[in-house]
Amino acid sequence: MTEPRAFRRAAPLAAAFCVGLLNAVQARMNGGLAHAWGSPLEAAFFSFSTGLLLLTLYVVLSPRTRAALRRIGSAARSRQLRPWQLLGGLCGATFVIIQSWAVPMTGVAVFTVALVAGQSANSILVDRLGLGPLGIVPLTGQRVAAAALSVGAVLIAVSSRLTGELQVPFGVLFASLIAGMLVAFQQAFNGRVTVHARSAIAATWVNF
Repeated sequence: MTEPRAFRRAAPLAAAFCVGLLNAVQARMNGGLAHAWGSPLEAAFFSFSTGLLLLTLYVVLSPRTRAALRRIGSAARSRQLRPWQLLGGLCGATFVIIQSWAVPMTGVAVFTVALVAGQSANSILVDRLGLGPLGIVPLTGQRVAAAALSVGAVLIAVSSRLTGELQVPFGVLFASLIAGMLVAFQQAFNGRVTVHARSAIAATWVNF
């Protein structure tokens, strides 16, 4: 019994680690598109439209996912899901726009560190307000310390970029922090949708 329990605990953390790796790849690709096209809005639109197209094809071919979408609709009509809990995609779209705009100026590494700092700090507030599927999650010293370390990591990572020819404007760093804060909201809202849908794919389609 110990091994399955350990796996259930480790698997989400491993998945989150992989998502972090993919996020760095996404930042590089969207930043490159924004630089090439001269528009972060066009880059964000391309990112979301291609994702929506692929997921829609999957939904069309998957009766199970279509049933999950009907459960989301039922939960929304019965007010088990509030309208604002369906807005994770709005947070995600704003995040991608900021990402596409900021990465050409900050680089992937600096943007990612600022992103993680904003996400870590705001995740404490999101949990404390009970916005996620677990409801209200109390503060702990470890979580506060982890958020503080994330913010400290931003200062260390960008200290050499605040002066000189390659300096990063403060506004860009602040926007990157805001992007991370939006990700925390997006994750909480999408988590609630997933619980009602009993399908991560269906929740992701709603997000897109």
